[in-house]
Amino acid sequence: MDRLVWLGLGLLWSSVAFAQPPGGASDAEEGTAAEGAEAPTDAERDAEGRRLFVAGAEAFTGGHYEVALASFQAAYELTGRAALLYNIGLAHDRLRHDEEALEHFRAYIDQVENPPHREEVEARIQALEQAISERRQREEELTSARAAAEAEAERARREAAEREAAAGSAGQGEEEEASYWWIGLVAGGVAAVALAVTLGFVLRDDGADYDQSDFGGVTFTLGGQ
Repeated sequence: MDRLVWLGLGLLWSSVAFAQPPGGASDAEEGTAAEGAEAPTDAERDAEGRRLFVAGAEAFTGGHYEVALASFQAAYELTGRAALLYNIGLAHDRLRHDEEALEHFRAYIDQVENPPHREEVEARIQALEQAISERRQREEELTSARAAAEAEAERARREAAEREAAAGSAGQGEEEEASYWWIGLVAGGVAAVALAVTLGFVLRDDGADYDQSDFGGVTFTLGGQ
């Protein structure tokens, strides 16, 4: 397809004359001249456009597609020649800018009357349309797969948190059950103390000869030592 870059040269500059810009161009030129700078003539714009086109074609042939694209775009902005849309599309195509290439190829077909290589451009348009469609489908599938993976990961995290919470609750229950024997022992000790104190009072009332030191020892033992 590289040879087609050069096919546009004769088409682009088959005539030197440019159409005059729509109303107000002469006033703008007079205003510019009044400021001491002359507006470029049609011939000068044509010569600069040709130079930019040739520079772009050489860069394209050398594989410097970014440089070629910039040159073709500058030539198009300067001259407004629709045939340059084809070259801009080619540069975008080589850079794998599929949407941009498709846009410029379509514009080229629409704006250039009886383009010399319409069939090849239309075939490329179809190929780009298919490539873009397939890429978007892959992107959608990837997005769906990523969303499913994230949902599965979130489910796994939630289940793990629930299991951890359940295990914590079970452990707390066991600790509470284990603490009941200690509470029972303390309660039993308190009851024993109360019983011993009561017994002490009873025994004390029965006679003054009761040995209080023995009672104290029994109470201390029931306290857990």
